[in-house]
Amino acid sequence: MKYLSLIWASLFRKKTRTVLTMLSIFSAFLLFGLLSAVNALFNTSGTGEVATTRLVVQARTSFTVSLPMSMLPELEAIPGVKAVSWRQWFGAVYDDSPNNVFGFAVPAARWTAMFPEWVMPEEQKRAFAETRTGVVVGRLAAERWGWKLGDKLPLSSNIFPQKDGSKDWQFDIVGIFDGADATYQSQTSNQVFINFDYFDEANQFGSGRAGIYNVQVEEPGPDGSSGRRDRRAFSELGQ
Repeated sequence: MKYLSLIWASLFRKKTRTVLTMLSIFSAFLLFGLLSAVNALFNTSGTGEVATTRLVVQARTSFTVSLPMSMLPELEAIPGVKAVSWRQWFGAVYDDSPNNVFGFAVPAARWTAMFPEWVMPEEQKRAFAETRTGVVVGRLAAERWGWKLGDKLPLSSNIFPQKDGSKDWQFDIVGIFDGADATYQSQTSNQVFINFDYFDEANQFGSGRAGIYNVQVEEPGPDGSSGRRDRRAFSELGQ
């Protein structure tokens, strides 16, 4: 305690240094929390049999490095691959509050088919696939903000501006999804998924890029082996 006054005086001897140090510490914790949440969302592997048949393909350096859509036919051609989907981190902001929404652009029909842990009425799945500006939102998020089917949902993106330079986007709520079990239900409080085709066409940075690929493979063999999965092929593609 006898050094407390000395430490306090030293902190404010150079106020700029102290402020910058505190901002650096705050930013580090903020980025750690945000990236941990994003990483958890990217690597959600499902429950039961889904967990053993779904893989993630991303750039070797970082999940923040996008992959070309030209990889899609290559992935689909790998022996043992049953289906391929993809997603792009949107960087959604709602009501001027950063990090309160996790938004992804996804191919609607592929996403609903590959992720059975997110449940939604069939007519809403069709609407998502057929509505260019469509968005589906988590049940708890809809309850939190009072969102309803048919509402216009204004979102900003802290990453992707539209071609006119505006970071303000507007989507049509065509579905409200829930989780298949309590674990996934708890994750519907801040997740939204937008139609990839609209995002890919309208964003300023160009089309033809996917953040990560989700790959569903054939069932494991009866002996517990991984069947016809070719992990080396996935590794070579995800560079």
